[in-house]
Amino acid sequence: MSLCLACALTAGPSGTQKLATSKAALSQLSRRVLRKFYVVSRRRTSTRSASTSSTSTSDPIPKALTALHKTRSFASDVLTSRHKTELWDSWNKLLEQAHDDLTALRSEPQETKKARVLIYGCDKHSGSRDMVTALLELHIEPTWIEGSDEGSPPELIQNNIIRTRWNRGPVTPEHTTVVIERAPERDSRGEGPSIHFEDAPRTIVCGVRISPFLDQFETSLKLTEIEPCPAGDAESSRTVSEAWKHIYSADVPVIMCSPLTTPLTTFVRRELPVPLSRNAIIIFVSPSMSEEARAQVVSCISQAQHERLNPGAFSTIAEAESERFRRLQSRVLFVDPSRALRAVRTLQDNPKASEKYQEDFVGSNVSAFTEALKEIVEPFSSPNTGKSDTAIATLRVQAAQTVAEGALHACRIALHFEEQEIASLEAELASLKKQVDHVKEELPRQVLGLKSESGGEVMQALKEAEEALREVMGKLTWWKATWRVDEVGQIVASAVERNWCKRLEDRCIGEIKLIFHAGRLTALQGELKTATDSLLSNHTHPSPFDTPVLQNTLAQLSSTPWYPINPHVLTSPLTSRLGQITQYPTTRLHLSAQRMVLGLSGSAVSGVGLGVAGWAGYLNIWPLGWVLGYGSMEPMTAVGVGALVGVAGLRWAVGRWERAKKAWWKDWGRVGEGLDRDLRAHLDRTIREQVVVAPERAYKELEGMAENRKANLEKSLDELQDLQDELRSLHSTHTKSA
Repeated sequence: MSLCLACALTAGPSGTQKLATSKAALSQLSRRVLRKFYVVSRRRTSTRSASTSSTSTSDPIPKALTALHKTRSFASDVLTSRHKTELWDSWNKLLEQAHDDLTALRSEPQETKKARVLIYGCDKHSGSRDMVTALLELHIEPTWIEGSDEGSPPELIQNNIIRTRWNRGPVTPEHTTVVIERAPERDSRGEGPSIHFEDAPRTIVCGVRISPFLDQFETSLKLTEIEPCPAGDAESSRTVSEAWKHIYSADVPVIMCSPLTTPLTTFVRRELPVPLSRNAIIIFVSPSMSEEARAQVVSCISQAQHERLNPGAFSTIAEAESERFRRLQSRVLFVDPSRALRAVRTLQDNPKASEKYQEDFVGSNVSAFTEALKEIVEPFSSPNTGKSDTAIATLRVQAAQTVAEGALHACRIALHFEEQEIASLEAELASLKKQVDHVKEELPRQVLGLKSESGGEVMQALKEAEEALREVMGKLTWWKATWRVDEVGQIVASAVERNWCKRLEDRCIGEIKLIFHAGRLTALQGELKTATDSLLSNHTHPSPFDTPVLQNTLAQLSSTPWYPINPHVLTSPLTSRLGQITQYPTTRLHLSAQRMVLGLSGSAVSGVGLGVAGWAGYLNIWPLGWVLGYGSMEPMTAVGVGALVGVAGLRWAVGRWERAKKAWWKDWGRVGEGLDRDLRAHLDRTIREQVVVAPERAYKELEGMAENRKANLEKSLDELQDLQDELRSLHSTHTKSA
């Protein structure tokens, strides 16, 4: 533009026109530049708004709130339905607190936003008090006298309060913590309120620029110290559980342990919550530790966490050192708090002993804790991105995620216990079913024998009885039956009764043996009932398989009149079949004998009468006269005719008797087969309806309940896995955006 303007000013006579042209070109060029600047400005504005919108969409707090809501709903269903009311109350308070902390984070004033650091000592020898004192005590001149009057310097007041923080009043259940925080700045000079001590809650507020440890962090810290748990105290378990609540709620939990008083195995399984926060710092009170020993400690902690996070799963050290626990290796520190405190006191007593101070302070390794804490609360390097807010939001989200993971872990433990109980119930049901099947399969074989080609015990006994009866029936010929016609039924019936239930030494199935087996049935019934009651007693309240309805049903079954087993319960088929064979086939045989005698008598009388009639000439009447001839018969002829008639009648009567005996033997066979069926059916019915009725009823009911619980368990496990995946994705997304 300056070149155009110079050309216009140095132009000749036609310079005016050229100047006008140059002005028009300049105006047009200016408009183009302004238009281009406007477009670029709009593009930058849109890009900035898009960046802002993308930042807002990547805000993890809404996702974390959603995850907390889902976790709370799921934990409520799982824990309350499994009668874990106290456990649910604890996790419900933690989830509500995490939700409230995230919700209030946006509306909270900037000066009150602080990273919550918790220091917890496993016992009084863990060095947590010395650690806090060494971090917060200031170097003062030895000529200053300790006191709290108005003339004392703030440093002296702070040291006095820090040293006596646990001595101001008794440590009650309501006052088990000391909160130490820095006062908010009032103006650019950094002056703030003086140090003061509040009794309820125990809070130490340090002034600005007089607490080097707190002032070195750009993110404000709120340091909470928990009273160490007394070793061997009867209330130690309750104290540890209360400490866990503080650890879960903290942004940066610092857990201190002395290996001399708390063994490593006890520490990793009793003092460390599950899951352990990603921001946790574990401090072992030790002057120094080799890298090999440190690696072993890290592996032990990682393995214990892995095993407790995956109940019932076998794990090795290699499996435990997964991506989930690799960050733990840089957060396990070995610090000597007493040496650090001694270094501070040495410098306070003698300000010139800087070398001794430097040696002790460096040797205590307290600086490693400060570096680890900075790495957690100040993870961003850009100075103009509001990193304090971002760091606190990150810590809050991570703390909320740890609480949600802890609640899900509690649900997983509850589901694991239910899974174990279902497996135990299935094993007990399988054992009970095995006993029932053994009774149903083996008892008929032991009582009645196996059915085979030779038959069972019943058929063998019937064959032996048949052999004895054939002797009796063989002797009962038509001739003897004729002379003892009125005793035939009695003879056969008595023979049947003698041989029907005759007890042989090994093979006969008799009434005495059946009564013995009836006693065995009573004993088996009692054993199975005891096993069923024992199974039910193993799953009482709060077990999901505690079924008062089933217990009431079994009690009603055992109190019915037909439930007790009568000693003669197995002999009723013998009695009924004996009565059947003596009442019907034997009676028909007796009637056949009587008919045989009548037939013999009739044929004899007919033969004699026919012979006499022929001899007397009474048989010449037509048509007999035409056959025998007219006139009287010869005596021999008449006798022959009578004898022929008598023999024919005898033959008919004897054949009828033999057919009657064959019919009786057929009835005997049918009754014997029916007896075998009746005994087996009656024994089977007795076993099903009396012996195994209680365990089978319990087995069917509990098996159905187990199937339903397994289906619900699988559904809960799937939902648990989805929630855990959602929490992991929330962590990975937030890590990338950060």
